[in-house]
Amino acid sequence: MGTNGLPNVLLLLFTMLIWGLYFMILMSSPRNKVNQWCFIAGALLSVGVLKEYIYYSGFLAGRQVELLGVVYEADELVNSILTAVLYYISMPCAVICSLYFAKMDRRFPRLFHLLEILLFFPVLCFCVVYSWSQTRVIPLTNPHAYTIVAVYNLIYGVLVTIPIAVTLVREKNGYSFRQRRLVSVIVLLPLWYWLITVFGFHLLGLENLYKVWQGNVVIILCLFIYYMYHLFHEGIWGMRLSREHFDWSEENVKMPEDTRYVIHMLKNEMAKIRLGTQFIRELESWRQGVFCQLRCDVRLQEKGREQVRELAEELAAERDACPAQLAAAPFTWKEYPIPGRNKLLAPDLIAYVRQAVSISVDAWCAQRKAQIRDILKTASQEASGKLEKIVVALYEAENQRIARWQEREERLKSPELLERLGQLAEENDRLEADFIKEL
Repeated sequence: MGTNGLPNVLLLLFTMLIWGLYFMILMSSPRNKVNQWCFIAGALLSVGVLKEYIYYSGFLAGRQVELLGVVYEADELVNSILTAVLYYISMPCAVICSLYFAKMDRRFPRLFHLLEILLFFPVLCFCVVYSWSQTRVIPLTNPHAYTIVAVYNLIYGVLVTIPIAVTLVREKNGYSFRQRRLVSVIVLLPLWYWLITVFGFHLLGLENLYKVWQGNVVIILCLFIYYMYHLFHEGIWGMRLSREHFDWSEENVKMPEDTRYVIHMLKNEMAKIRLGTQFIRELESWRQGVFCQLRCDVRLQEKGREQVRELAEELAAERDACPAQLAAAPFTWKEYPIPGRNKLLAPDLIAYVRQAVSISVDAWCAQRKAQIRDILKTASQEASGKLEKIVVALYEAENQRIARWQEREERLKSPELLERLGQLAEENDRLEADFIKEL
């Protein structure tokens, strides 16, 4: 039996009760971060009861352990390690649980991840300053150190409470307020009882009340009953169960008429569902074939569009061919407009020059017109050929698409498919007739 405390058997049952409660909280919603961190914090806080059971049960008494060249009493070493876990690590996990409760990870993700790291920074400091192998004797040998640890845990207790309280006030008119209030009771009630009875009473020097923390077993038991009650009513921590009563002692139970009616109706509907499922499975291969044809149509249309695009680009690339050919036609004089010396003083000199210029220009224009006509005729023939190819490509692509749609239409009108649909309709009529007869 622990000194002025619960018997060892009750300490063990107390530990198992804590584990059972927080394991059920985890199983209520395994993927919910609040449930996960509440389970972790609860499991770490249960170390306080577990270390008392291990220490006072005495099955490690008299044994020694050598660690890093130092010999320790086994029960003292285990108790110190578990005390360090309880005093140093449990409260940061509880704070993280409350931050998830307040949705800090969604509202302020960067700040949340920074706080996750900073919350565990004091743990490293305590492990360096206060030896983890001597944690059990700190309250007895170093009151100053214990005061620091106690204040650390009490401050973290406040940090647990503030996000939960702020969230409850902010969402007091929200849909999930009642559920959040139920959760907050399970989180805060045992936590603050432990903080006050362990650290508060030690700081006040109330030696006669050092074991009052074990009264938490009553709170945990009440919370367990509280959890089970809400689990079968409105739900709690993300899970709700329902109860169904039946007379297990009766061998032949006479069902009411409305129950028999419902059963027959369900049997009829189940038979329809089985037939429909079978028919859907038979049509699966046909559906896959249709999808394959649709994909082929898409590829054919893309191929046709690509072919038309290439032909159009070739046609556009030839738009500068005419100016290049027209540039190679020099002007030549058919009759030289400047007469000889013997005609320079002739009275019809101006008429002569005009006639010479007119003949040369008319000849050059006729030659140019013939050249332009030939070039335009060639370009028109080439363009006509390109356009004809584009029209043919579009026509072939459209014909292929129409042909495939006609093929699908013929498959939908196939005798096999119509026969199978008829069989399904006849089977449905038969089931309805059987159902009416059974009524």
